[in-house]
Amino acid sequence: MLQLQASYLEECNEFLLQMRLDVRGVQQDQGPLKGLLQANQLGSAVFLRMAFDRRVHFAGTRIPGMVPCAVMSTGDSWYHGATSSGEDLCGFNNTRTDTDVHWIGEMNVMYVPHGLLHFALEQCRSQQGLQRLAQSDSVPLNRAGQADFKRLFNKGLAGELTSDQQILNFLTLCLMGSAPLSSLPPIDQDFHHFVMACRHNSKAGALSIGEICQSAHELYGAATLNKARLYRNKAFEAQYQLNPSAYFMRFRLEEARCALIRAEVPSVSEVRRIYRFKNKQQFQADFLAAFGETPLAVLERGQKAQS
Repeated sequence: MLQLQASYLEECNEFLLQMRLDVRGVQQDQGPLKGLLQANQLGSAVFLRMAFDRRVHFAGTRIPGMVPCAVMSTGDSWYHGATSSGEDLCGFNNTRTDTDVHWIGEMNVMYVPHGLLHFALEQCRSQQGLQRLAQSDSVPLNRAGQADFKRLFNKGLAGELTSDQQILNFLTLCLMGSAPLSSLPPIDQDFHHFVMACRHNSKAGALSIGEICQSAHELYGAATLNKARLYRNKAFEAQYQLNPSAYFMRFRLEEARCALIRAEVPSVSEVRRIYRFKNKQQFQADFLAAFGETPLAVLERGQKAQS
């Protein structure tokens, strides 16, 4: 089993990249971060546990051909804007090619090949299961089902399962026998496209919200996305815990912190120049508030690690 205790999301991003997960994280809550990542692979299935004491957000693309199945052990999560109390098995929707999830607490995720799960449902002649696999974002689990998932996940993470067929059997039963799907809140595609555009432009400097919206138009065809749409009724802020401008700023600060912890820059002044933070005092204050330490402290730790 691979394991990482992290104080920086950049460490987590590199860990996930090694697992072929093209996602990048940003810390949403202020203050120092404590994180734990654990991963294991059994046959073609991958087990991943991610626990954080601050709210984090990850956006990016999914593993091609794999179905993510997730349950929160503790805390609360938001999956493409839909709030989960942690009792849902989520992520079966194969029409979505990217992910947009934020949470605080512990997230347990299994990745299984879509083809194998589809074949298992065909062998059982389960039209209901096949329909849910194709159309569902979540399959509600009762207490017994959630407990079964956690046992299965813990065994897989610890390497105690003997074959990935045990995982397929369990997920097949979930899709065949669970209660009817409850209606989920509609996904706000404008908000999601803004999040993905923030991720795409996080190294581009201090773009205006209008410029990010224009980028979303070009990248994702988000024709109805505009500044008024983002700020009206504070709906975006309610879902993502930060207003649009602060959300993009957090992505930029995270990128600057990545450069410092990697010691890719010789000084804090240089990182400010590269990422276009013009006001020195404001950068220092925003960085300290977001991460609980100064840019210089991060750089010194990165330089020490490189020596």
